[in-house]
Amino acid sequence: PGPQTQRFLGFLESSPNCRLHGVVSSEQLAEGIRGMDGFLHAYKAHPTQSDLSNAHKVLEYLSTGRAVFSTPLSEYRNAGPELISFCRNDSAEAFAAGFDQWLSRLSAENAAEKQAIRRAFALENTYEAHWHRIKALLPV
Repeated sequence: PGPQTQRFLGFLESSPNCRLHGVVSSEQLAEGIRGMDGFLHAYKAHPTQSDLSNAHKVLEYLSTGRAVFSTPLSEYRNAGPELISFCRNDSAEAFAAGFDQWLSRLSAENAAEKQAIRRAFALENTYEAHWHRIKALLPV
């Protein structure tokens, strides 16, 4: 990683409310997710290696019902705010400010109604649900 990334990782490592776990087993991941209040999904797209979707990971987050704050995602560009809160500006400052605002309203973001909407969306978009939709379109 470059120097900017190293500085950011150093900042995270020294933050009392942040733990960098690295690679963990599926069981450890499932256990850890149970205690999370929300998910932060942030990355900078590479022009030839990313389409800003990463839909499978975000769908996993949504399946928990918990709130998600993210950089823009092409797959969810038309999603309502009850599904995902986006930072619509590419600057680091705007992202940090948007994240702070999101954290300040995290209780409201995790209201039971919003969690139900996220879980329902995830269930409607499983591989099996898509398979049934595709199958229904094919001639018998």
